[in-house]
Amino acid sequence: MANGQFTTRDQQVRTRLGELLRSLEQIESVISVATAALRHQNCERDMDVARVLQRSAGDRLSVEIERTTELLAAFAAAPPRQQARPRK
Repeated sequence: MANGQFTTRDQQVRTRLGELLRSLEQIESVISVATAALRHQNCERDMDVARVLQRSAGDRLSVEIERTTELLAAFAAAPPRQQARPRK
C-alpha cells in the first residue's frame, strides 16, 4: 500500500462517522424546531414538554455531536495505518 493511503476499513469507519454525524445533526434540528414550536404555542404543558425535550434529548444530543465531531477529527488527523500482511 502506498504511503499516505488509508485502509479500506479506515475509510469505512471515517465514512460511517461522517454519516452518523450528519444524522445526529438532522435529529438535533428536528428537536430544535419542535421545541421552538411548543414554546411558541405558549401553553403551560407545551412549555413543560419543550423543556423536557430540550434537556433530555437536545442537550444530550449536542454532547454526542461534539464527541463524534472530535472523534472524526482525531481519526482524520491520525497517520494512515498499514494494512496487516497475512502471516505465512
